[in-house]
Amino acid sequence: MEERNFERIRRIRIPDEEVPAWMETLREGGFNDDEIDTIMAYCDAAYFELKRSGLAEQEVEKIKESFLKGYGKALSEGEIEYIRKAIEQQLDERAP
Repeated sequence: MEERNFERIRRIRIPDEEVPAWMETLREGGFNDDEIDTIMAYCDAAYFELKRSGLAEQEVEKIKESFLKGYGKALSEGEIEYIRKAIEQQLDERAP
């Protein structure tokens, strides 16, 4: 079995002119656009800031859908706001 090395990526700054090449390489590797956005946000500090609010909303939507499927009920506005704040806090901790 192939041994994989999972090291935490330290946030870097990818020059703007190199971002398309990185994204194309990931696309060639079989990643879809949502996955590429997530990967780039984890890797590149500037891309992270650009996509930050979108990431939070994507995660909130995933949680809402998962809760609805799993429990058959929707989250209240208060619960959604609590989740949103928790996600924003996590993003703050990841910020460069």
